[in-house]
Amino acid sequence: MGSVQGLPLDLHDEELKAICRQYGVAQLALFGPVLRDDFTDHSDIDVLCTLTPDSPAHGLIGSGFIRLWKICGAGE
Repeated sequence: MGSVQGLPLDLHDEELKAICRQYGVAQLALFGPVLRDDFTDHSDIDVLCTLTPDSPAHGLIGSGFIRLWKICGAGE
């Protein structure tokens, strides 16, 4: 997994890596406002992830993504 340095988010690298391992995320990418100068506290954080073939997250949206959302400092 690449670095999250230089983003306007307070991400916790080790916790993010642990969630990706737990849910079989092979690649995680951010796109949209978080990469642009117009990002604010009210902007969406767009996430694209590639799952491993045996990932338990196939077809699921829920707790793992909520944990990721909280790690990004959203909902505070």
